[in-house]
Amino acid sequence: MTFDLAIALKLANFANDAYSTMNNVGNPKATPLTLPGYTIVEALYANDLWDDNPDFVPYGFIAKSVAMPTELIVAIRGTQEFAEWIDDGNFVKDSCPFAPKASIEAGFANIYNSLAIAPTVSAKKAKDVILNLANTLDNDVTLRITGHSLGSALATLLAGDLAANGCKPAPQIYTFASPLVGDAMFARIFNNLNLDSWRIDNTPDWVPNLPPATMGYMHVDAVHPIDSTKVASSDPLCCHSLNTYMHMLDKSITLNAGCVFHEGAPTPFGDGPPGQRG
Repeated sequence: MTFDLAIALKLANFANDAYSTMNNVGNPKATPLTLPGYTIVEALYANDLWDDNPDFVPYGFIAKSVAMPTELIVAIRGTQEFAEWIDDGNFVKDSCPFAPKASIEAGFANIYNSLAIAPTVSAKKAKDVILNLANTLDNDVTLRITGHSLGSALATLLAGDLAANGCKPAPQIYTFASPLVGDAMFARIFNNLNLDSWRIDNTPDWVPNLPPATMGYMHVDAVHPIDSTKVASSDPLCCHSLNTYMHMLDKSITLNAGCVFHEGAPTPFGDGPPGQRG
């Protein structure tokens, strides 16, 4: 497979839009999309699962092209709420939903297993809805999945789950700032699905180094590296920002003013990884 910059930038816009669903909690399907010609057909919700009480919040959407209804986009946001910081900071492992012999990070597993199209425990799961949508369209259907940070981990699990369950066509996945999702067995099983899969990783961003490989985690293929060193601030939040990733892919996209590199500027969080992941 060949990395496609145009597709990466297109999906980055959708990944950015996924964050906006949190501004439309009452009706995330009404979230405006940056790119014209697309409409949200389903909102995605997930349970933060930081205690025993269901707490479903918007996590993104399934969108469809108006001009080409066979083009489906799934976009999943990264971490915004404190409950999620607790949950996706859990580095212990759990079984993978589509590959029981493989292990994935337990926080990702918990959130992914709750990913649905309504904010209730009994709602239809995102995977089943997408499978049904793909199966009801003709053979020209295109399915692309994207996410940033925590959303990258969830997007990776969703793409693998769909492919392992016979989704036609196989999903194409472009993620931004993805953490390591699972162990070596998970990476091997995912890679053997032969998906058009790309992880865009910024060299100074700490999130793609977590959970630590020393704990048995391994990245899935394939990586497309970028490096914002001396372009964006070394502030960990700037290194991890989706805006920084987009600027590094296309310099015509304006870098957030607070993240512009200045020679000799201090690093607010020191030289180590920040105490946050997404």
